[in-house]
Amino acid sequence: MVPLTAPTCWTTPCCALAARTRSSTWGIATEPHSKLKVLQALTRRFMLSPDVDLEDVAAQCPPQLTGADLYALCADAWMGALKRRICEVEVEGMQQRGVLGAGSSSGSG
Repeated sequence: MVPLTAPTCWTTPCCALAARTRSSTWGIATEPHSKLKVLQALTRRFMLSPDVDLEDVAAQCPPQLTGADLYALCADAWMGALKRRICEVEVEGMQQRGVLGAGSSSGSG
């Protein structure tokens, strides 16, 4: 849910200061090493390809990414991999049934 108006406490100087300094007090991981730890935790159950380098991914992330942003990044990557695998399985099944020729998707011959 997204509030339509800001809570009244955000207009007080104390709360406004807390909102501005949120990145330092709410744990936004600004260093690649911190991002790497978060990525490792989020992908601990993933079967990553051997060519995936989480250190490289962490180094390429902008410094303002939050843990939620990293979670979304991992979830999107996982969903993309799942969709690719589903397509591969469907093509394999069609080839086994003879709907598609092996190595060909057009079926012309």
